[in-house]
Amino acid sequence: MSQYKVKVVEATSPYDLEERINAALEHPDCAGFEVMDIKYIMTPMPGGKVSRGGIFYTASILFSRGRDTAPLPNSSCLHK
Repeated sequence: MSQYKVKVVEATSPYDLEERINAALEHPDCAGFEVMDIKYIMTPMPGGKVSRGGIFYTASILFSRGRDTAPLPNSSCLHK
């Protein structure tokens, strides 16, 4: 199993992005992982008008395996 995991969520409004981030944090795939970092990016949609919601929101969530889970094989080399 991997020690790190990245999830990317996308939305067309900040409210939807927040809901999708919360859903990603509660997803069963993330059990045993803790959040290390969340980065947000706002990108104008091609041909879209900002006044009409022409912005695309993306968040990347970096997870790390939590300390309370079983150690990974060969993980001792990571702590040298």
